[in-house]
Parts: sequence; C-alpha cells; structure tokens
Amino acid sequence: MAKGHARQDKLAANPLSASSRTSAQKDAMAQKQARAGNLSKENQTVCSVLKPAFGHDTLHKLQDKTLVGSVVFDKKQLADNRCAQRDAPTR
Repeated sequence: MAKGHARQDKLAANPLSASSRTSAQKDAMAQKQARAGNLSKENQTVCSVLKPAFGHDTLHKLQDKTLVGSVVFDKKQLADNRCAQRDAPTR
C-alpha cells in the first residue's frame, strides 16, 4: 500500500515525464521474450533506445488521429450508392 501512495506522489509531482527502461529491466524482459520464442521482440527490446513519447500535446495528437463520426449505418444510402455504381456507364 505504501508503494502505491509513493507512486501516486511521484506522478503528482512530475506527471509529464517519461523514462526508458533500465538496463536490468531490458535484460529481464529480453530473457523472458527469448524463452517464450519471441526472438524479434527480444532483439527489439535489447537494441531499441527510443524514449516513450509523452508530452503535454500527446493526448491532442492521438485525438486528432482518431476518426470520430457517426456509428449509424444508413442502409438506404448504401443501396443508392450500389445502384448508382451498377447503372453507371462502363468504359
């Protein structure tokens, strides 16, 4: 329980920081992936030096990438489009 409170305090103090895994964490993860047969993931874990992208504008960038629209499917419009395509002259 104390670890949870310590982590919450740490995140509250610096919420927008991202850090890479330590060498020991990378080694442990790579060994686990290699034992599981995920050799390409193991290689990526060992060789990757990328830092996770996390900043004040990350959420907005992700929201811009996500398409938001109506989930209502209009069957009549689909049927009209198919009829128009079928009736269109061919070349």
